[in-house]
Amino acid sequence: MKRKLKFYDYYMVFLGVLVALPILAPVLLKLAEAAPILHLPANIIYLIYSFTCHQFSSRSLHLFDYQYAWCARDTGIWLGVFLAAVFVKKYKAIKWYWMLPFIVPIALDGGIQTVATVLGVNPTGIVGEPFYISSNLMRFLTGSLFGIGLSMWISPFLLSEGNASSSQLSASSPQLFVTGLQRLLSQLAEAVRAPILLWGMCFIFFLGAVQLWNLTSTTNRPSDFLDSAVKTPLNDFYTRREDGPCPAGIDDLVRINCFFGGE
Repeated sequence: MKRKLKFYDYYMVFLGVLVALPILAPVLLKLAEAAPILHLPANIIYLIYSFTCHQFSSRSLHLFDYQYAWCARDTGIWLGVFLAAVFVKKYKAIKWYWMLPFIVPIALDGGIQTVATVLGVNPTGIVGEPFYISSNLMRFLTGSLFGIGLSMWISPFLLSEGNASSSQLSASSPQLFVTGLQRLLSQLAEAVRAPILLWGMCFIFFLGAVQLWNLTSTTNRPSDFLDSAVKTPLNDFYTRREDGPCPAGIDDLVRINCFFGGE
């Protein structure tokens, strides 16, 4: 007898597709070199994700010299959300206030970079040297940590709602022989273990993605084996999707030939 699909199953499919499509886009562009019709699905993916991401080439991972359809930080965020959702039964839901340790790193890294960018960039390029620009490694790590925390807060709730059960949200009864301090340390260790393991999985993905990028690309390559160098474009700072199929913005909608690989 087939198992009936539940809400959480659809949620997992949605997350899986959401994470896979930006990585599929550069693969489609590579295949389009032999089969031009594949420009169409690739460019549609880039267009859809352009509404949620700046798609700056220097802040994105690449495959076959083409950038992902979203940046390194977004890749980390949604990979973290997806992995924490996959292993949702391996940990207990965190309270909303435990989101703070997951938010602070991305807020500092992204926030300081945004301020530095606004102060140091004009439409023609960099003016002076911004006092802080992040690297793709830091963008991915802070993004994935945030995504893990967000999913550890939300995914158990979605699972319990879909299964009409709140077992994932209930806390275990304290042991009578354990002191308050011991209980606190035990709960803290349990709360820390899952994010560390999930974060480690994200890092392994990033390491593999950078090595694959290096192996498949000849022009646009990572700065090192972790793509950890700071990249500061001197010209055309606001050019989006430089290593993608066509210009971002309104041109996507009015230049239909761009969807088929034209200029």
